Amino acid sequence: MLDTTAITDSALREKEHYSSICESANEILDLIALARLKLDISCYHLKASPFRAGMAGKAYKGSSSN
Repeated sequence: MLDTTAITDSALREKEHYSSICESANEILDLIALARLKLDISCYHLKASPFRAGMAGKAYKGSSSN
């Protein structure tokens, strides 16, 4: 799982002298893409979980615990 705080961190932008969040995000994502190609790493999109949808701790349709 990718922690996006590293991509949006203002201290990183200042340290690396990026002029905008878009510039730093694009650079970081390009580096990740190059590393994936070089290391032959696959990435998969995970379906949204009920926890990300704000339903943590609540029963939801399809849950094994009712």
